[in-house]
Amino acid sequence: MIRKLLTVLFGIAGAVVCRGAAVDSMTNNTQLAVTSIAAKQRYPWNGKVDIDFSFTSTVPEAFAFIHFKARYVNKAGETVEVPMKTFDQFSTAFCTNAGSYRVTWDAVADAPSLKVTNLEYTVTANMAKYMVIDLSKGTKATADDPYPVFYYEDVPDFPGVEKGKWDDYHKTTNLVLRLIQPGTYRQGWDDLSEPTDCRRSGLSHTAVITKPFYLAVFEMTQEQLYLLKSSYGQSSIFTGGRRKLRPAAESYQNIRGIGYNGTINWPITGYKVLSSSLLGKLRERTGTEGFDLPTESEWEYACRAGGAASGFWNDGSDAGISTSTKFNTVKNGNEALEKLGRYRHNGGMVKTWDEVGETNIYTAAAKSCDESLGTAVVGSYKPNAWGLYDMHGNEGEWCNGIASGTYYYWYNSDGYYCKDDYPVLVDDLGASSATWGEYSYRSYRGGSYSSSARDCIIPLRKSDTERTYHGIRLCWRFPTPPQK
Repeated sequence: MIRKLLTVLFGIAGAVVCRGAAVDSMTNNTQLAVTSIAAKQRYPWNGKVDIDFSFTSTVPEAFAFIHFKARYVNKAGETVEVPMKTFDQFSTAFCTNAGSYRVTWDAVADAPSLKVTNLEYTVTANMAKYMVIDLSKGTKATADDPYPVFYYEDVPDFPGVEKGKWDDYHKTTNLVLRLIQPGTYRQGWDDLSEPTDCRRSGLSHTAVITKPFYLAVFEMTQEQLYLLKSSYGQSSIFTGGRRKLRPAAESYQNIRGIGYNGTINWPITGYKVLSSSLLGKLRERTGTEGFDLPTESEWEYACRAGGAASGFWNDGSDAGISTSTKFNTVKNGNEALEKLGRYRHNGGMVKTWDEVGETNIYTAAAKSCDESLGTAVVGSYKPNAWGLYDMHGNEGEWCNGIASGTYYYWYNSDGYYCKDDYPVLVDDLGASSATWGEYSYRSYRGGSYSSSARDCIIPLRKSDTERTYHGIRLCWRFPTPPQK
């Protein structure tokens, strides 16, 4: 949040006189700035005040919500806020991108009896918390007639829906993404003394995300996929109860495109995708190149809600527990995971018995009409601290990266893991692949409806061929300005 303060005086007759200069306030967000604030009464006085300001951003195409507040200190030394609700141009805080603006406040309408001599204005810019893409045009949308894009500062209120929750329309016809601000976190595992899975994913190390990005609040649903490509995706994924609200599954190649001779090969070819791919169509129909799959570093950072979850679960419920103890609690079912996502032991698979009645046999409820079986309706479980759902279980989520790559590994000069030798990974893109082929392996995270608890934990990295089907959690990155 960035703000500038300007002191403006209301005379006892209701006139406004500017007698101050803009004063910087402390902030921890250097990406936005509100500058050049000036307030001036209308003359002759008609109860309105013109407020000029400039909004600048180091993030290209950043949208921000602009807020206005007025306050004064009364004779008792108390700070009193004056309502600012009536403007000539709009009725609420508005969302805009960088530029210079003038807004006109109707002071008499909002505070008809106000008589003070020390009124202080605050202009605040906050980057839009949510980006919402309206997919209702389906495959008919074009670059000339694109999907509408909306921005919200918070989750709107929906009739009959718990406050702070998204309704079903925003899980099917609309695509909701949340702003993820930059930060530093601990990536990977706490120690390497435990199972092979732990050693495969590497020692805990510091990772840094320096740029903001948007990440989908929910896994892409079958209805959203249908609107994008007139297909529900993999036919074996659940066609039963409330199918449109259950997660879709697609191949990595269908999402980003099948490349030839390395033409589509993350990260060598960067953010390039084929125009015929799912992402290619989405980019065309929104007029923005920002959509892609998250990197593993971005995914894990968002899953952990920055540093809020340091262990296995994104609610932080196992913080401070040793790795050995954690593994003892994820062999089969897990109490924490029961609340966080759909997996094998809470409905993802159907448990049966052999004729002797001694052996558990799990079978997938592939086309179940029972919502308690198979994949779950997205958003059915507890979100993490940043309001992201189903990052444990339901569908494994594709990431841009190669799980067999070395970006988690680090060796000292003697050829052994060494905690002190780990570098700080900044905006890590993952390992590069020197070769390309239709069976190239890509990473996916989070586990699925058929996974055991241990396969759903945050740091575990798994991979599959580009032709295999897994879930989709889209991200949107701010465009990078061209080099001069």
